Amino acid sequence: MVRDNLLRYIVPITGGTFNGSGMDFHISGPGNDWIMLDTVTGIAHLDVRTQAQTVEGKSVSIRFPATVKVDESVALILRFDPKAKSTKPGDHYFWTTPTFETSEESFKWIEQHYFLGMGYFNVQDGKIAVVYDIYKLL
Repeated sequence: MVRDNLLRYIVPITGGTFNGSGMDFHISGPGNDWIMLDTVTGIAHLDVRTQAQTVEGKSVSIRFPATVKVDESVALILRFDPKAKSTKPGDHYFWTTPTFETSEESFKWIEQHYFLGMGYFNVQDGKIAVVYDIYKLL
């Protein structure tokens, strides 16, 4: 059953990078961000799935479910409002738990750990980028 207060969107993933300790890949696609927004609570559930390539050319599948509270600053960003501004980690509730899959032996370690990410937005020259600070939990 679909509730009346849900809006659903599919947004293509057009690019991006993962950089950090032991990770250096770029989004190679295809990929989409499936968004389900509850207009009553202001909570959006994201189901992002995409492909990436390591600098060595190896493939990595990435899935990151996320939850974001659509507050006033997020609403401005999502409407492409000229008043929209970049945000920083902790400005709003925006969390993800990414998982990775690869057949490349040197990157198998990413399948064996739990990751937690905090999301925020970079607004620049009329373009919006979603940024995640992702941490490996021990």
